[in-house]
Amino acid sequence: MTTINDLRTSINNLLATGSLPSTFVLRRNAIDAAYEAYIFTLILHAVRQIGGSVELRSINNPNRPPRTFIFRGSPGRIYSSLDDYGYALCSYNGHTFEVHVDVQYYGTSKVLHEIDISIVEHDEADRCRQNGTNPLAGKTKGALECKFYGNNLGTTLIRTFVGLTDDLGTLKISRFVTNHTSRTISKYCTGKTSRPRFMERLTPLNPDAENQFIYSVVDDLRKWLG
Repeated sequence: MTTINDLRTSINNLLATGSLPSTFVLRRNAIDAAYEAYIFTLILHAVRQIGGSVELRSINNPNRPPRTFIFRGSPGRIYSSLDDYGYALCSYNGHTFEVHVDVQYYGTSKVLHEIDISIVEHDEADRCRQNGTNPLAGKTKGALECKFYGNNLGTTLIRTFVGLTDDLGTLKISRFVTNHTSRTISKYCTGKTSRPRFMERLTPLNPDAENQFIYSVVDDLRKWLG
């Protein structure tokens, strides 16, 4: 059974591996929030795997790493300054983008959506922070739903996420990730390229699943960024 300490240890290790500041705070100290932070660090590892650069930034530190990286733990605005929330600034092959945890985005319908882990163009994120608005669907490149559950997952979860991804338009990276498993969700996500990839049993205690996830994100990053 994966514990919050297992997730914290993995977050520390992944940040240290990338020579990133390892001091972090979970604003909501709960296992599901730690799971989102863990997936966030795996994505940064994938960016480094393709030779991209990764730098930690925050609301109050847009030009240098924050002394302590704060994970939101609940959905909020990308420009919110209630705390010094952190994000990752990434660059590869002339493209600059950001990776966020628990940020809200406008869909093509102008409905506001909550995304556990998101990837957005840097210029769009910067514009939104300066103008106090939410990122637009066309500038949103990745969306990941993270579910840390002790029980089987219901199909309502994946149907809701598919509705969200449909409203965001064409995403370069789309994942439904969980520590658990679901044959129904696996079938639902199979056979249609428009549906998110389902990544199951993903925890620090399952290195095979970790590697599979990282390689799949690397593959999508290369297809997107060239």
